Amino acid sequence: MARWIGLAALVCAAFGWGLAAGAYDLFPYPQLRAAKQGVFGPEEPGARPYSMTEIPVISAERYAALETRAEIVMAGDSITASGRWDELFPEVSIVNRGVNGDLVGGLERRTDAILRAEPKAVFVMIGINDIAAGNTNAQIVERYRRIVDALKSGGAQVFVQSVLPCRDHPLGSCTRAMRDQAFALNRELESMAAQSEVGYIDLAASMADTNGFLARYSLDGVHPGSAGFAHWRGLLAPYIDEVQRDRD
Repeated sequence: MARWIGLAALVCAAFGWGLAAGAYDLFPYPQLRAAKQGVFGPEEPGARPYSMTEIPVISAERYAALETRAEIVMAGDSITASGRWDELFPEVSIVNRGVNGDLVGGLERRTDAILRAEPKAVFVMIGINDIAAGNTNAQIVERYRRIVDALKSGGAQVFVQSVLPCRDHPLGSCTRAMRDQAFALNRELESMAAQSEVGYIDLAASMADTNGFLARYSLDGVHPGSAGFAHWRGLLAPYIDEVQRDRD
């Protein structure tokens, strides 16, 4: 009898965890979803609501009261946020508007705060957190397009930077499906940038291979290390020089 009671308790616990995993996106739901997308392809945009938390919105609130003016804004998630852009480009009027954990939906909400800096150009790189959250490329690009349109309407020149595909690392949970989605997303972003008549900078072309973010440039499979930022700086320098020449 005790054996059956124990088995029943185990089944109930597994069932309860399954319900919680589906409701709150807990392990192993994201991993199973990524595996499914790797086999069957991305879900249709209407198949699952766009997923976003309020954490990046709260993190972005600290920018609300700033009156900083800058010619160039770096916008994105923690990958951008961790860059010392004013030190990488010491002769340039540049501010960092990266927010840890941000998604394209969060960046869309704060385009007004970015434009308050009255930038001549905005360099955008975001999307890996959307992939981790299970958002489809169609959902990501739809919101990305609205970001680009809002920034252009505000008078800024826009440069879309390709997403850096994640790489396997002991500190991360990158999967092949996530990497494949990132490469596919970059193709769609390049097409979107051409349609929107904004710049496209292919970071992944020299900072990633088929296994994702190159280890020599990556700190943890997602974020750049010092060598990664140095290389990134070199890729951006011609575009930033162009913006400054246009200013003069």
